[in-house]
Amino acid sequence: MAINHWNSLAEAEKLTQSFLIPGVIEENIYRNPILGMNMPVAWTPGKTILYNRELSESKDDVAVVDIGSQLSWSSSVTYQQKEVTLKRRYIQRILDTFIKDVYGTINDYEAVIMAECQKAMFVDLNEQIIYGDLTYNSGEFDGMHAWAAEESLVSSGSGLNYDGEDKGLNLKKLRNLDTTMKLGVDVYLFPFQVADRLAAAYIDGLGGEVTGVFTSRGQLSYVSMGVNELGKRVMFWNGVPIVPTDYLVAEESGTGTGSSSNARALYSTDSTFSIFAIRFGNVYQGNPGFMYGFGSTEMSGQLYKTVLFDELEDFDASGIRLVSYGATILGSKYGLGRMFDVDDDDVIVST
Repeated sequence: MAINHWNSLAEAEKLTQSFLIPGVIEENIYRNPILGMNMPVAWTPGKTILYNRELSESKDDVAVVDIGSQLSWSSSVTYQQKEVTLKRRYIQRILDTFIKDVYGTINDYEAVIMAECQKAMFVDLNEQIIYGDLTYNSGEFDGMHAWAAEESLVSSGSGLNYDGEDKGLNLKKLRNLDTTMKLGVDVYLFPFQVADRLAAAYIDGLGGEVTGVFTSRGQLSYVSMGVNELGKRVMFWNGVPIVPTDYLVAEESGTGTGSSSNARALYSTDSTFSIFAIRFGNVYQGNPGFMYGFGSTEMSGQLYKTVLFDELEDFDASGIRLVSYGATILGSKYGLGRMFDVDDDDVIVST
């Protein structure tokens, strides 16, 4: 069909062009990274980090003595020495000169690549802080699941590593975990699915498998609600904030428990989740909590170093590389507690 002067609309459209909005709209969104919380980070001047934990108790050597009796010397102190090894992770990209020079009128391609590499590194580090496992992958450092799995299951008496038994969040176990964390808890890290179940129980009175359809406020007395600086609701457990995060994802039931011979695996056939109780602390300053140590003197206080290549041999291109050397450090075993195999189901308010 003719369009005024032109034979067709297609001919008229040849004289115009689409308008490209610069940049890239973010769709891969990860809320509440653990490195964005109050987790201490510190430069580490070496490949490995050694520190000692108390093992024996000198109180057992305190003795009673009668007047005139001879005193005896004793020696019994022993330590548990822990070693953490920094692991290297990197991402690098080629920036073709032709693309940069010819197509760079709208988008700054170098800036786009840099921003996307920085995001990739930051997301990867946060995932490793949770799911890394040196025992089953020599290229990884131990994350929270691996640290928690070193503790015996609660059935064996540790009190820091609970089995959720493929059921909804068990509040009795959560109370016990809170009590066992002798250093206190700075934050409870939840997947959004489990946090929503607890919120439904508190706000809407939706109950669990044991008490029936509805719960009472008394059964949820450890739960409270507040607001943050933006006016949004924040849930608390015994006064400690519950932070839902996208970094805790669906996991495979029965893996990485502490008694199984494998790392905590992502969901493949039987979906379940985990929650963590965390006490932060800078171990370098003698605080016994959970932290992240990074290496390389070129980092200038950052979590990774950036290397720029002006010219790549045999390429008409430059290059960008981001490299991170790091590992998590758990000063005391009481700096981290876990409940694994928690299903996306109604909370269990009593057992």
